[in-house]
Amino acid sequence: MRIVVGGIFFKAGAGKLFGWFGGYGLDAVFTYFQNLGIPFPVFNGYLVAITEFAGGLALILGFATRLTAFPFCIIMLIAIITADKDDPYYPLVLLMSSIALIDAGGGLFSLDKLLSRFKIFKKCL
Repeated sequence: MRIVVGGIFFKAGAGKLFGWFGGYGLDAVFTYFQNLGIPFPVFNGYLVAITEFAGGLALILGFATRLTAFPFCIIMLIAIITADKDDPYYPLVLLMSSIALIDAGGGLFSLDKLLSRFKIFKKCL
């Protein structure tokens, strides 16, 4: 689940930041956020795009899984309230998956598991 959810967020963030995978890029994100009435659309556009891109990559690798999944919950809650209020099922699934990742952590094959061997990371992950 971690790799699939991470891949979805990575793709969405890459589309927002760079226009990859059929995305429209940052200017379109800023306009879209402004049309939705999201305050500070440029700041929030960068925040969401960078969080999805870097956080998606972190989830794929299993790095700081619980910490990374938390902002995704916030992003999906806001998406349900604003952009997808008429059809909230896709962001709802991502919200529930992010909550499950917060509970479960990175799993056996993750950087979290590898780094947990070191005392300095044991309390963080």
